[in-house]
Parts: sequence; structure tokens; C-alpha cells
Amino acid sequence: MDADKLLKVADDYSGTAASARALLVAAGQLFESGKVAEAQAGFEKFVGQYSGHPLMSQAKLGIAVCLHSQGKTNEAAVAFKEVVDRFTGEQTATPAKFYLASLYEAQGKPEMARDLFMDLARTSQTTFGQQAMARLNDMFQKNPQLRPGAVSPPPVTLPPATSATP
Repeated sequence: MDADKLLKVADDYSGTAASARALLVAAGQLFESGKVAEAQAGFEKFVGQYSGHPLMSQAKLGIAVCLHSQGKTNEAAVAFKEVVDRFTGEQTATPAKFYLASLYEAQGKPEMARDLFMDLARTSQTTFGQQAMARLNDMFQKNPQLRPGAVSPPPVTLPPATSATP
């Protein structure tokens, strides 16, 4: 069923489980077809209408991905962090954590990125866990001081300049 038909089901049966599911699937299809702003509106409508729904984390993740796809990186980071913090035990937390770590890395926050990637590498047996491990290896090669337990070299202090007069 295409997104328009699903949105009609969502409207015709508003407030029902079928409506919630149709709205969420329609928003996903809109995203897949490149209609990112419309998809975001669909996910936001779901959040507004179905606040206690068991699929809320998927809608919240959808919003975050839409924001990221539109280049709204600061807003996307906030949205991904909400999914990570609010839906810790749910499957949506894994991709949210990965994308948040990637955004932190791009924003020049390597320690924050490292911590999330390390958590994923330790706890996730998914592709995200494998990708997190690869990203960590790259980070550690470029910045060995980011390795856990790495000792930073002491700051270099130069002797005071002296004026040499012959």
C-alpha cells in the first residue's frame, strides 16, 4: 500500500491501533521516496497523537533521521540523544547511538563519540556494533590519546628565553 493510501487509513481510523501503524509506515515510505519533510511531519503527527504508543521510539528515531537528512545536525543530535536516553532498552537506541556518535565526531567532540562507539562495540551484535568497532579503530589510529587508559604526554615546557649578548 502506498503512503497516500496509508495516510487515508490513518485519517479514517484516527485514534486506533490501525491508524497509528498506518501513519508510522506511511511516514517511513515518504522518507524512502525522498519526501523527507513530509516524512518528518508524519512522524511528528504520530508523536502528537499517540503519546503512549509502544512504537513511539520508532517515530522519535524517524524524526531524528529526517532532521539529519535535511542537514539540521544540531537538532538531529538533540533528537538522537533523546532516543538514546529515553528508550535505552529498545532496538531504536542502537542506531540512534551510532548516528549520535557520528554527529559528535563530525562536530569535533571525539571523546563523546568514542564513548558511544565503545558502548556499541561492547554491547551490540548488529552491524552498528561492527561499524562502531571500525570507527573506533580509525579514531585510535588518528588520535592514540583517545584510547582508554592512554597517557597523555606531559606538556612541553621550554626554558625561559635568555638574551645572549656577546
